[in-house]
Amino acid sequence: MAESMRGLHRSHRCTEVSAANIGETVTVMGWVQKSRNKGGIIFVDLRDRSGILQVILEESDCGAENFAKGEKLRSDFRFVFDTHLKLNKARLNELKVLYIPKMGFTDDAIASLAKIACDLNEQTENLGARRLHTIMEKLLADIMFAASDYAGEQFIVDEAYVNEQLRDMIVDRDLSNFIL
Repeated sequence: MAESMRGLHRSHRCTEVSAANIGETVTVMGWVQKSRNKGGIIFVDLRDRSGILQVILEESDCGAENFAKGEKLRSDFRFVFDTHLKLNKARLNELKVLYIPKMGFTDDAIASLAKIACDLNEQTENLGARRLHTIMEKLLADIMFAASDYAGEQFIVDEAYVNEQLRDMIVDRDLSNFIL
């Protein structure tokens, strides 16, 4: 596939391709994370340092020659996807875009999270980073559930938000025993 990379320049990273690019020609480069051939359609998870993009190759759309190349893709192969993006109107209702808000944490929020994790580890079984991971999941659950409401906005997590979201965990130490 190296011969297909000559003269091509990346126009987008994997996480930059969105519904706004429909009708444009994009060039995305990366490595194959996973490839699944479902007979007549191949799903390729293309990764670069920004994230993963799912590329769908349909024999009827890309032609037999390109589809045959797609069938040979394996994990960690380098891959260039250079195409004109089009919207499949039959699948328009299936198109779901997840918008994740830009997030920031204030210094006092980080200090509060560290203190809560440390206190819980001292008072219950010390699980180290696993406890912090669970605390972060609980803290961010509401934001992620309503992520589309915050699309394009920046959401700042401060100490007050941390204390509000983790109030049950801070107050009820018995409940903390059951939280990894």
